[in-house]
Amino acid sequence: MWNVLRGEMSLVGPRPLLSKYLTRYSPAQARRHEVRPGLTGWAQINGRNALSWDEKFAFDIWYVDHASLALDLKILWRTVMAVLRRQGLASGDEATMSEFMGSTAPIAESDADAKPATSRPATAGHANHASQPETPANDGE
Repeated sequence: MWNVLRGEMSLVGPRPLLSKYLTRYSPAQARRHEVRPGLTGWAQINGRNALSWDEKFAFDIWYVDHASLALDLKILWRTVMAVLRRQGLASGDEATMSEFMGSTAPIAESDADAKPATSRPATAGHANHASQPETPANDGE
């Protein structure tokens, strides 16, 4: 929270990653740095550590292209709900996430407006979201 108060971070934005990953980003993935990093973000409410690195970057880039106050408020609300439900805490056999070694499927600049596809399982009450992330237009809330 101190970093938010000092203006170095936002409440909502792509989660900061290790600085050693900077040289591993594709140009499209590096776009996540066009906005201030956040304590929570679009990737966190759409799967958190259950997402692959490519999915996380796709969600981060989608957020960069669609950031708004309304979206930030939605992300904050859904973050509280995800934390209370303890959703997306682990990634397979890892306690958090495996190390990012570089993308196996770089996100093309032309895909910036495309919705990131995920393979996460449908959850109760959100069965229509198994094949695409929630966006303000299709989240049904």
